[in-house]
Formats: sequence, structure tokens, C-alpha cells
Amino acid sequence: MITERQFAPNLFQHCATISKGPPGAGTFLAYYTGDAEMHQTQHVRIHWWNEEGTEADPVDFGDYSGNPVLLETLEGTRIIYSKFEKLVPNRIEWWQHCSLWSRALDVVWSHGKPKISVGAPKQIIFDEPGSDKPPLGLGYLGRC
Repeated sequence: MITERQFAPNLFQHCATISKGPPGAGTFLAYYTGDAEMHQTQHVRIHWWNEEGTEADPVDFGDYSGNPVLLETLEGTRIIYSKFEKLVPNRIEWWQHCSLWSRALDVVWSHGKPKISVGAPKQIIFDEPGSDKPPLGLGYLGRC
């Protein structure tokens, strides 16, 4: 079955990522959306549908999230995304104050309808060697 869909819920969509699990597992799509990039409405949105075209209601993460990356692991689907922790006056520098997070994704069925299940967020922290390094846990984007 070939399905074509266009996702444009707001004026701005960016950094789309798609993950196709094993046969029968369905497909996840994630991107960030909002009124504009580096705007308080910016957030990650996740979609899922199966091979027959049945779709779950989308799930939105909180404001100030973005740059999602979907990964298929031995444990299942995971999403890595960034979150703006400090909104400095110069918006172009917001990424320098991003933290990086990971969550498990799954789909559960209830009364014949699919629902996207999102696991607890776990922060990914890099501890770089040397004296000239960013603040612990800040300054990284998963898609980069």
C-alpha cells in the first residue's frame, strides 16, 4: 500500500524524521512545528500509522522542543530531541543552551484504536574532556 500525506499544521515545520519499524509495527513521523523557528510555540509533534493506513492521534511535546531524530533500536523506537533551556535575547544563540533528551515510543491499542505511548524523558549528557567545554548537558542538537 502506498500512502501520500502532507503534514503542515502550522506556518512552520522543520527537521522531519521518519522511522519504519519491523513489518506490522507501523511508521513514526516526527518534526518540529510552531509559528516560527525559535519561537515559544516551537515543539516536537509525533505521528504514527500502520500499513493499512490507520492513524493514531498525534502527540505534541512541550514548548521549546525541536530537532527530533527517530531511531530503531533492539528495544524498539526511540526519539532524541533538543529542548531550549535558556532563552537568551539573541535567538540565534538559543541552540547553545539546548539540552538533549531521549524517550521510548510505542503504540498501544485500546478499543480498536491506536495510541502513541511516550516513555519518560531521559537527559543525554556529554562530558567532554578539556577546560574549554560547554556547560554540562548543554549545547548539543541531536540532528547535528
